[in-house]
Amino acid sequence: MDLKKGIVSGIVYYAIIFLVASIIMQFTATTTILFDSLMWITTVVAIYLIVKNYYKPKSVKDAFMLSVLVAIIAFLIEIPVMVYGFAADQGWSYMMMWDLWIGYLLLLIVPALVVKFKL
Repeated sequence: MDLKKGIVSGIVYYAIIFLVASIIMQFTATTTILFDSLMWITTVVAIYLIVKNYYKPKSVKDAFMLSVLVAIIAFLIEIPVMVYGFAADQGWSYMMMWDLWIGYLLLLIVPALVVKFKL
């Protein structure tokens, strides 16, 4: 596994998610199914593009390791930005929202699927 590319992938992934969420929040409430759906689609597209155009894993195992690393980095960035920042009024309950964990699940699954099925 290329650790440097993995770390960059995690940072780029979170930046994309944060940017898209910021744009979407201008037009919809953050608790709507529309917002959640758009964020899930963004997660799939962002990690797909990162896997196909930047990281390019050679095996399903490498893709899964990338997804774990990206998820850890996204989680570690999410804590200060959301738990103690924008969603401070919710605190750690922000991290217990089911829609957030669906995004993390997609983040873990998509890279392996991309490699396995040569998408």
